Amino acid sequence: MIALGGVGLMGGSLGLRLKALPSPPRVAAFGRTEKTLRRAQERGAIDSWSLDPAEAVRDADIVVLCAPVRTIPEQMTAIAQSLKPGAIVTDVGSTKEWIIAEAARRLPKGVRFVGSHPMAGSERDGIDAADPALYEQAVVIVTPSTSSDEEALERVKELWRQVGAQPVVLPADAHDRVVASISHMPHVAAALLVNTVAARAKRDSRTTDLAAGGFRDTTRIASSNPGLWRDICLTNRKALLDALDEMHKSLAEFRIALNRNDEKAIESFFTSAKKSRDAVPPKGVGLLPSIIDLFVELADKPGAIAEVTGVLARQDVNIADIEIAHVRGSDDEAPLRLLFDTVNARDRAARALTSAGYTIRMKG
Repeated sequence: MIALGGVGLMGGSLGLRLKALPSPPRVAAFGRTEKTLRRAQERGAIDSWSLDPAEAVRDADIVVLCAPVRTIPEQMTAIAQSLKPGAIVTDVGSTKEWIIAEAARRLPKGVRFVGSHPMAGSERDGIDAADPALYEQAVVIVTPSTSSDEEALERVKELWRQVGAQPVVLPADAHDRVVASISHMPHVAAALLVNTVAARAKRDSRTTDLAAGGFRDTTRIASSNPGLWRDICLTNRKALLDALDEMHKSLAEFRIALNRNDEKAIESFFTSAKKSRDAVPPKGVGLLPSIIDLFVELADKPGAIAEVTGVLARQDVNIADIEIAHVRGSDDEAPLRLLFDTVNARDRAARALTSAGYTIRMKG
């Protein structure tokens, strides 16, 4: 049996995918609210639930703790005395050294803890945002601890393989340094950019009125759960401070170049960034949720957008967001941009719209 500690976006998506397997395991869950747990059962993500963590995990072979990162230690304490000898505990937290240290303090001897960090997610949260395809082709960093062994490590890797993910093993300290640079720092930078623009908009409202697709794409992750990101930053404080120091140094150097009208240094700044960005593989799943979109050519007539959304509604395809290009004529973009939460939803939309006679474009 597998027990889930929390059935929001991460836990709910895991449960939905596990229950869709040809030979699904029994899945139990615990959480804080009866309403959420009942909804998870209604959606078919779990077989049973309890508000008592100890009761929910009593027969579990594997427990996956899916709470916000700073709540995970509380879950460990709540289940510690009810875990079977030899049980495996893992999690979905975004920092690993801190959680592994908490596991060593809170879990009893004989229980094996292996850290996990799925590189998947969404700005949406809660059980109704759960998607069985969330982990499809996602990288999951798996971090051994002093209480884990080869068997526990392999079973956790196999769990993630079963739901379509790609497990990669890293030491906890290496994991935290990497995610500080390519996940945690970008969230801070996006929030900083939005806050700066918001402050300037108080002096000139046109600042936000004219914000276009580039600004929205760059800052999309700033819409993520604030409490979640507070906890992530605090639990990976040292590695994040190191990454921010490097970014601050680079920004200071750029400011000096700009102040001096140093054309060569300014161009070099952007050239270096372009080369590094262009070297990032266009395919594959990384630490930040991808922008999953497609563009639709539309006739300029009343009701055109409603016809497109109607095609997708009949195929039960959910659209996360819609953008309309106010200026036509670009070679890169069509007038209507549709954004989706998953690649699966985007691909289903592409097939439905193509079958309905629409011309679509997809990047990457």
